[in-house]
Amino acid sequence: MVVGAGAVVATPAVAAVPTGTMSAGTVTDGRSLLYVNNPDSLRNTDLAEAGRAISAHGLTAGGVYRAYFSHVNRTSPAVPLHYGIRLTNGRSTATVVTRTRSVWRAGAAGIGGPALADFLNSSESTTITVPGNGRAWLYRSDQLGTGLPATVNQYLVGAADFSTTGLLTAEVLAWSSTAPTGNYTYPGYATDLRDGQAQHRFDKGLSPISAATLTITSTLSTGKVEDQLLSATAGVNTACPTNSYANTGWATNLNHLQNTTALGGDLVSLTTPEGPLVTPCVNSPFGGGKPNLRNWGVTYTVQLTVDNQSFAPRTLALVASGLGGSVNLAYRPPGGTTWQSTVVGDFASVTWATVTAPPGPSTFTASFAVSGPGPAGLLHRLRTTG
Repeated sequence: MVVGAGAVVATPAVAAVPTGTMSAGTVTDGRSLLYVNNPDSLRNTDLAEAGRAISAHGLTAGGVYRAYFSHVNRTSPAVPLHYGIRLTNGRSTATVVTRTRSVWRAGAAGIGGPALADFLNSSESTTITVPGNGRAWLYRSDQLGTGLPATVNQYLVGAADFSTTGLLTAEVLAWSSTAPTGNYTYPGYATDLRDGQAQHRFDKGLSPISAATLTITSTLSTGKVEDQLLSATAGVNTACPTNSYANTGWATNLNHLQNTTALGGDLVSLTTPEGPLVTPCVNSPFGGGKPNLRNWGVTYTVQLTVDNQSFAPRTLALVASGLGGSVNLAYRPPGGTTWQSTVVGDFASVTWATVTAPPGPSTFTASFAVSGPGPAGLLHRLRTTG
């Protein structure tokens, strides 16, 4: 098996025609996703100093969660920003929270991929006791080793995996000076302004799913030399149409309402703090925007089954391209144990994994995840190069 990663490559000459299908299916691994990207641009009125919480969610007893966030500091007057998740216990008995991964990054737009790769490579076992009728911090950027504040126009990206033993409320807070200690109001959905235009999408909520699996079954036979793109189908999220696009590749991490070639069914639905369930292929009730455009923080497992019907080994490359902009990609090639990262440019071809399929059937597994910031999805292709 040959593992390749991260290099931008030209379209190679190919020596076989792969045929087959790809499907998207969810993995209900018991980990829910707490996803916060609204408002995308944090302004002074969104901060704890203004009495505001960015989001608030109820957590269940025995719950296992991944919290993921991405924002940009657009304060004026400019102030540095810290970020955190504060837990409130409304019961008389203490609740124990175990944090198993965490990361915080502030910087330019390219920080997302390295941050997510570092997060998925990390491991910790931090016990947090939330006292009865009390509060504790799950996560505070100013307490982490890389917890420098995000200065104006910098992006802030982070994540935490954790589990709970009791019912809790999670408040998402941003602040510029000292960590919040008081009571704060969650004002509801924020209409984000970008270049003076209202962005009516809803990128905030709680999903019972934080992982997806993509299954590719491919048959390789000798024949005309060409670069064949697999067809793709998806029907996991029943609110989304089931699509099949032969010879155009398959697009993930992208809303079908934004791009009709997107699978759509790989995107998680979000239960908003206000209560409504917002699905990725139905316009949001909050101004009619398109929710959850990119599935940031969701890990994808690619299961590739190859039937090589020729008499010689064939090399296959998993290739990704940005659709609508650059993408912060974290990935783990087949046979790899370490997550890596790269930036996939708009319509640029990046080979993030290669495998050698011997004659006969064989199976390979790879993983990828997309991080903010960025407006784009991923176009995937499977190429044969040997």
